[in-house]
Amino acid sequence: MLTRETLKKLLSYNPCTGEFRWKEQNPPRRRIPVGRIAGWRKSDGYVQIGIEGETYYAHVLAWLYVYGEWPDEIDHLNEIKWHNSIFNLLNGTHSDNLSRYYRNRRWS
Repeated sequence: MLTRETLKKLLSYNPCTGEFRWKEQNPPRRRIPVGRIAGWRKSDGYVQIGIEGETYYAHVLAWLYVYGEWPDEIDHLNEIKWHNSIFNLLNGTHSDNLSRYYRNRRWS
């Protein structure tokens, strides 16, 4: 399993923008230059990053990078799935996330 130490060795993270950049070559992807933005945006809007042959969501990696622990379930407070600023992320349970989602909706 990926550790915070390995994550910080391979990537830098900007907590304001939520952007990850490569600090070192990622072994299976040696052709990606150091300094390049890591990851790709999927069709559902979430950003994924491949590290050492595994794929991770960027919002989960952001939580691990900053707090040093794997989150339970991350909620994007502004509901923009690719916006992975640590200030936009909240760890909680699935029911917490659903409750926040429905509370923020306006029903006619």
